[in-house]
Amino acid sequence: MIIKSAKYKDMEACPQLNSLVQGAFSLVPSLSFHACEAREFIVENQKTISSVEVFDGEQRLGKMGWIRRYTRSGYENCYAVESPRINKQRGDKHVKTTTNPKTAIKLAVDHFIRDTDSARAARIFGLVKSKYHDIVWQYNDRYSQKLKPLAEDALSYFINTVEGTPSDIDPAMVKIIQSPEFVETRTNYRIAKSVQKHVAKEVGDIVYVNREGRLTRVDIQAKTLTRLESSYDLPKNYQEKYAILKVMDAKIPIESIGFKVTIDLDGSDTDVCYLVPGEVIVTH
Repeated sequence: MIIKSAKYKDMEACPQLNSLVQGAFSLVPSLSFHACEAREFIVENQKTISSVEVFDGEQRLGKMGWIRRYTRSGYENCYAVESPRINKQRGDKHVKTTTNPKTAIKLAVDHFIRDTDSARAARIFGLVKSKYHDIVWQYNDRYSQKLKPLAEDALSYFINTVEGTPSDIDPAMVKIIQSPEFVETRTNYRIAKSVQKHVAKEVGDIVYVNREGRLTRVDIQAKTLTRLESSYDLPKNYQEKYAILKVMDAKIPIESIGFKVTIDLDGSDTDVCYLVPGEVIVTH
């Protein structure tokens, strides 16, 4: 019942974890359990699987296991259930513990609930939007660094012009502004901002391959998730854009096309492509 990667294939699960997994599965058969931790304290000098990550399909719902916790009277073993749906004011914010197996099973069933597709779509977009905000800030910072040395000369030129005593523009400043490096930095920032306008409007699509190997489309505006057989199932105006982005390096926005970023989705780093809305790219 517990799915084991190569790291855990020769290990047994501790009895307490086995009973917890069986209890949760009997009530919610769509759950799957993946070994994620092994400890020696359960059986002397022998590692046994003590915790599992819990999934429903591609969605990671949380983690549960048999752990050691510290109390005022010392250390004790107990069940632990971790879920983003658990929110405590003190201690581990998203973790609840108990020594009662029935209470542990109830905690698991109550909190391991699959997101609706609309909620999941909104969460994925939020992660992508946050990542891209950082990327735009980096492009802005690079451009600002290029402008700083020019600020004093530009301000002096502006003041002289306003006061009616215009001076010649410093040739050195013109040379810097016209240099390929400066032009490239300015262009990159402009492109990053142009793509950000679409993100800010919450339009376009996000495409990624989920942990089950299925190509998945997120329609940002409609807040829907669609599993696809191939990229040919994407709307025509997105097919070529996705083909370009999936082979590009991450964090490089492309005007009228989009960008690729890596986000933490369901506990693993996942490359996702944001596709700018618009017509099919015309190439000659």
